[in-house]
Formats: sequence, C-alpha cells, structure tokens
Amino acid sequence: MQPDGSREKIQIPAADLQEALHRAMKDKTFVEKIYAPVLKYRTYLESLTFLGMKVVEITGTHMLAAASIGAEEGLLITDAAYIAVIRNMNIRHLATDDADLFDIAGITVRTP
Repeated sequence: MQPDGSREKIQIPAADLQEALHRAMKDKTFVEKIYAPVLKYRTYLESLTFLGMKVVEITGTHMLAAASIGAEEGLLITDAAYIAVIRNMNIRHLATDDADLFDIAGITVRTP
C-alpha cells in the first residue's frame, strides 16, 4: 500500500496469469466456488423459461459488437454483450441495479 492509501499497481505478464488461472482451474474447490454463481444463474434462467419468458441467445454477432461496446463504454465483456443484445433488439428501457449500466447512451435505466 502506498503512503497515500492507494494500492501499488503491479504488472503480471499475460502468460503468467494464464498459467496461474489454468492451475487454479484444476483445483476442485476453486472451481466449485467460481462456478457456484454461474450455476445459480443458469437455474434462474431456467425458471424464467418455465414461466414463459423468452431467453435470447447471444450470437457471434452480438459478441463482435460487445467487444466494441466494452472498449467504448469501459464495460466487462459480459455487460457489453448484454448491451449488444439490448441494442440489437431495440430495447430502450432497462430495469437493473447494475451501476455499470446506468450511463449507457440510448438506454434509460430504472432501478428496481
């Protein structure tokens, strides 16, 4: 930690980071912890379809757009993919509590 309270920035070569993540993914406890929210989200999506809601598939075209959106808006690729789908479907209003999506041009956000 720096004298002003900020954290020191470190640089890790991408290859080293990739190797560390690869090793971590071999640890069953780590994988279970990392994938717990993913599996919970999958269950949530399944319940939406059971209730008759349409879950839209994300296509390669969406992901190509998401790469540009993420760079332009400073979003994680998952949030950028969400915005790509929203824009593709001409959705202009979004209910979310994700603050990263509050200031996206062309989308009006309502918090639940």
